[in-house]
Amino acid sequence: MFTVLPLDLTMLDYLLLVLTALLLLLLAYEKITFYKRLERWKRRELAKETSRIQSLVEEKYKAILESWKSREEERIRRDAIERSRNVVLGRVAEQLAPLDFAVRLGINPKDARFIGSPIDYIVFKGLYDGSPEEILFVEVKAGSNAKLSKREREVKKLVDECRVRWVKYELG
Repeated sequence: MFTVLPLDLTMLDYLLLVLTALLLLLLAYEKITFYKRLERWKRRELAKETSRIQSLVEEKYKAILESWKSREEERIRRDAIERSRNVVLGRVAEQLAPLDFAVRLGINPKDARFIGSPIDYIVFKGLYDGSPEEILFVEVKAGSNAKLSKREREVKKLVDECRVRWVKYELG
């Protein structure tokens, strides 16, 4: 259908009106695309800034971690040396213990047999002299706060409950 133009507008006015409408449409399109480009730019910049901050944080905490590791490594080394020294001294004391407990328990050191685990010694009191009197289970501990291990406590309980027996095993 053909529309009749109002008589008071000239062709030039209509042309200006159409160009203005096109210009407004173009501006609206540019505004939409501008905001899309702006959003893409913001996402890229945010990702770059996040990455930069993450790198700074990682560098800082790596330096803190390395400093801590250095301090702790020295402390751990000193502790390991001290523990090792105590273990060696404990083992030496275990080997020399019969000389000490022989006097205290009134036994001949030759009656003591080193086992090591789960207890340190079995003492056959009087065996060397030819008249055995009793069998002692001896656990050597050094220091005032030395405690029996779980396994040592279990063996002690068996002995305390007289759950000990003689077994003769014949080969062949």
